[in-house]
Formats: sequence, structure tokens, C-alpha cells
Amino acid sequence: ASEITGTVVKRLVDRGAHVKAGQVLLELRADQTSAQLDQARAALRQLVEQSRPQAAAALAQAKVQVEQAERDLKRAQGVFDAGGGSAQQLEQAQTALRNARQQRDSAQAAYNAVAPGGATLAMDGATEILLPVNEQSIGNLQIGQQAQCVADAYPDRSFAAQVSFLAPQVDRTTGTLEVRLRVPSPPAWLKQDMTVSADIVTAQRRNTLVVPNDALRSVNGDQATVLVLRGGRAQAQQVKLGLQGLTLTQVVSGLSSGESVLAGNSVAPGERVQLQTLPLPSAAASSAASGNDLPMPGR
Repeated sequence: ASEITGTVVKRLVDRGAHVKAGQVLLELRADQTSAQLDQARAALRQLVEQSRPQAAAALAQAKVQVEQAERDLKRAQGVFDAGGGSAQQLEQAQTALRNARQQRDSAQAAYNAVAPGGATLAMDGATEILLPVNEQSIGNLQIGQQAQCVADAYPDRSFAAQVSFLAPQVDRTTGTLEVRLRVPSPPAWLKQDMTVSADIVTAQRRNTLVVPNDALRSVNGDQATVLVLRGGRAQAQQVKLGLQGLTLTQVVSGLSSGESVLAGNSVAPGERVQLQTLPLPSAAASSAASGNDLPMPGR
């Protein structure tokens, strides 16, 4: 611990870096006459570095939950319209969407309370994206991995980034790891403090067989069960899994291309089923467009 106190004016090493005895780590300014100004700056720094990123992370998560609830409702509506689901299941999906939207609105209000106002000076230098990643998704992250980013303000435009920093410890309050993405060629419309989503590709497989995650049952490591439509009835089939993404999972063995897999939990093995083809989760569309790759995104 330092024997003196003061305001940090320059940090010469990053968190997690290896240092040597006698190496200068920080430059401090200990001007007693500007103590009150230093305290005000520290409070502002805390707002910018902690309160706002946490509120932004909560808002981003709430938006993801709304999108998932909308997909679930669309799927439930399709099954109900085809006569394969109950009104209770449809009502549950509608209720889940309402609750997700309420949580999103609350998160938006919390973010607005700490959002910047008035004039803001943007720092010059390299462009970075601060990305809080759930600790359950950090096992495959590595420095140098490529990412595709989309800003909420421009959802039809994307730009490339690269993982440049992984924090040495997880935030115990949020259960997330701070990940920084370097943007080598930032677009002109990218502004400071924009809300940005990122897909980090940690592994890929070309021309592989995949199923929606909601079709997997009794998952145990790389083993799972799916229901396959055979002879007009649902039949349980053991499968071996490979890469697992946010919405799709690779099937290494147990299934053949062209077989009809039943999603959801409303059908039991042995029941007679009338097949209705539903669209795959949205992540599948972008995979098919890029050669049927299976990306492994992190948010």
C-alpha cells in the first residue's frame, strides 16, 4: 500500500500487468489547496466509471430479456395457432413479455438518472468499448479474438473490434468481467458513451449440424436428448453436443441432416405430432448468411 495519498493523474500500468520492484505505477498530485476539487473529480469519476457502466449493463441485459421474451411469444403464438399449444402457455408467454418490458423500463429510468447532461469533453486517443461479460461466459475469451459490434442508435450498421483487455478479477457486485474491445477503424458516427452490443467469436464450425437450444432436454455436459419426429410421433433421441452458442448448439452425433427436431417442452415422447416448421432463432440467420458457421458470441 502507498504511504502517501493523493489524486492519480496518470496510471502507468494496467490491472493484471506484471510489475517489478521499484517500478513507477502511478503519478499522484497531492495539492492540499485543491482538495475539494479533487474530491469532486473523484465523485465524478465514480459516476462515470461505476454507476453509469453498471446502469448501462443492466439496461442492456433488460433489452436482451425483452428480445428473448418477444421470440418466445412469437414461437408460442405459432404453436397455438397450429393447434399444438394451450391457451395457458400462450398467456404465460404474454405475461413474461410484459414483465420483461417493465424491467427494461425500470432499467432505462435508472440509466437516465446517471446519464450525462450538459457539455461533455470527449477524450482523444484509441477507441475502446467497455463490455461487462457474465462470468459464466468468460471461459473461452482470449486476447485478440475478433468481434462484430452494433450501436443501438444505428442497428443496421456494424463495425469490427478486437478483444484487447480482460480484467484480472470478476466484479462481485454484478458477477461480470470487464472486457475491453479495441476498435481499429472506428466509424465517424460512433460517439462516446453510446450503447453498443458485441458478438465475440470464440470458435467456429463450417457446414455443421445445429439445433435450437430450446430443443435440448436433459443436458449433461456434452450429452443431451432431443425429440425427433418419426412416423408422426415424437421420439426421444440421445445426441452428443459440440460448440454451444447463445441460441444454437452443434450436434456432433445422434442426428442426421434433414430430420425434424421438436422445440419446447409441450410435447412428450410417444405423442402424435403435427409438424409445423418455425424459424430458427435470429442468430441462425446471420450464421447461414456467412457459410453456415456456428459463432460463439459473448455480450
